[in-house]
Amino acid sequence: MTSRKNLQAMTALLLAVAASRILRLNGMEMDIDEVWSIWQTLGTPRQVLAWVPYDWPPLYYLGLAAWKEAVGIHPVAVRYSSVLLGLCGVAFTYRLGQRMRSAEAGILAASVYAALGYAIFLSLMVRGYIAVYALFPLTMWLALRYFDRPRPVWAVGLGVSMAVLFYLYFPSVIACVVLVLYTFAIDPRRAIRRWWFPAGLALALATPLVIVKADLVIRRTEATHTIKQPALFEALKKLLLEGYAGNAPAFWGIVFVLATGLAFVCRRRFARGPALFLLAWPTLGAVAMYLVNPLLGFFTVNYAWWIMFGLALWMGFGLACLPGRVRTGALIVLGGVMFLPIPVAHYHFGVPTPPLIASFSWLRDRLLPGDVLIMDPNIEFPFEAWDYFERVYFPQGLPYAEDPTGYRRVWYVCQVEREDPQLLAAVEAGRLPSIFVGPPDLLIRLYEGPPDLAGRSFENGLRFHGADVLRNQRIDTGPLVRHEEESIHLRLWWSVNAPPPFDYSVGTHVLDAHNRLIAQFDGPPQVKDTSWETSRWQPGRYYVEERTVKLPGDLTTGYYALYLTVYQWWDNTRLRGEGTDEKGLLLLDRIYIRAW
Repeated sequence: MTSRKNLQAMTALLLAVAASRILRLNGMEMDIDEVWSIWQTLGTPRQVLAWVPYDWPPLYYLGLAAWKEAVGIHPVAVRYSSVLLGLCGVAFTYRLGQRMRSAEAGILAASVYAALGYAIFLSLMVRGYIAVYALFPLTMWLALRYFDRPRPVWAVGLGVSMAVLFYLYFPSVIACVVLVLYTFAIDPRRAIRRWWFPAGLALALATPLVIVKADLVIRRTEATHTIKQPALFEALKKLLLEGYAGNAPAFWGIVFVLATGLAFVCRRRFARGPALFLLAWPTLGAVAMYLVNPLLGFFTVNYAWWIMFGLALWMGFGLACLPGRVRTGALIVLGGVMFLPIPVAHYHFGVPTPPLIASFSWLRDRLLPGDVLIMDPNIEFPFEAWDYFERVYFPQGLPYAEDPTGYRRVWYVCQVEREDPQLLAAVEAGRLPSIFVGPPDLLIRLYEGPPDLAGRSFENGLRFHGADVLRNQRIDTGPLVRHEEESIHLRLWWSVNAPPPFDYSVGTHVLDAHNRLIAQFDGPPQVKDTSWETSRWQPGRYYVEERTVKLPGDLTTGYYALYLTVYQWWDNTRLRGEGTDEKGLLLLDRIYIRAW
């Protein structure tokens, strides 16, 4: 490829990588570990350092805290940091492949680097793994650049980069060892002469953290004694195919075989030592990690991320042996693979992923002024997750209450079958269970009472407890303004003093300024899940109905009145009630209609 074509190909690749990530961000839930990572950054730098987990270095958390200060704490905004780090890793991999072999190899290696299933997931989750996966290609490029031109500036850059990897993630030490071994595969004598300065600098920079975290080695060794390993073949399949290649295991298996075959056919184009090492990197590297797993406990996709990078290099270099037009087709196919579904649930590895983004965004759209939220004391839940999402979706705080008395609408947060009996009874008193969201272990349900608790009695025994005007499935609390031909959706609340003697109908009428009827909905109460026959209604419960009044299209701008009436369907006789006028009409509200 010419330089121009390389630029075009990399531009298209980066755009495809960005799109394949950004399109997944909105609504993608966070597991508890991700929430914990963000929640630990909600403080000053000194506090962030104090809150860093004992088994993690501090650099990623400090970087995440700085990013959060710049863009906010919304999940999408925070995840953009991982997307951008992943894009940087793609660019670094291209430059590395270009230096190791050719621009074509660099572009294909970068494509595989970005298209592997677990690589996509890393660039979406808020964890430190993506930082080291993105930085390691740069570190390797610096090493090769330094070995070709042993200048102090490159040595310093290499040493600092290796130290940064360690300060981002402790298992990065293994990746650095692999890098050192690779340079020995290229030229052992030169490696001995070159490594002492950058390795010494990296060790000196890492020493303070090594001293602070020295007891971590003991804890880790004690924990790994309990690891139970599956058989080797099953473990390798789980790591390589179900893990790294999770978006298309069969496809990636074919690509690996094809790349290996091409590399064998084109073996004269490769230096023997580096080529064998690149093949051994993902294959023998996985076997080695399996064998030392009882000691280190690092045989998982997140600890052994460097194996995935070795896979990307090897497959990219093998695919670079394809003819020019076929290479272009391979790039297009790899770009398409990036958009395949990834096994998100599998990649969380059992870490709880409650649907809090969906629950809180849903609640935000339905919470009304005057509502209160009551938390059941028996909930067992990581409340740091609740705290984080409350900060995101309700920055002014939620209207909490301990006693539901006196509130019409109560949002009750509980764990199903673990509710406090007395509190649940108090919440249910005078209210009906309504809409809800969330899983059983964190259910948010609305318990709603009528607008008018006392109600207005009609002569037939019906008692009207008020009306709600609904818009988009929520109560419209603003002034009633409507277009022509628009619908008014009502929810009416009823009870009975005693079972009525007959079945009655209800009318909802819209009258203009001259008391002319312009729209109506008449019929029996449209009650769900119970009888429409009012003679069967019983005292001590509410009956809620919904009905829609459709406005005509030939109206003029002005105020219109919305009335309710109860009447005998067999002779259209209207019944009197508290608040009705001489025509038996009860005013519900006034509507302003705007028309041309």
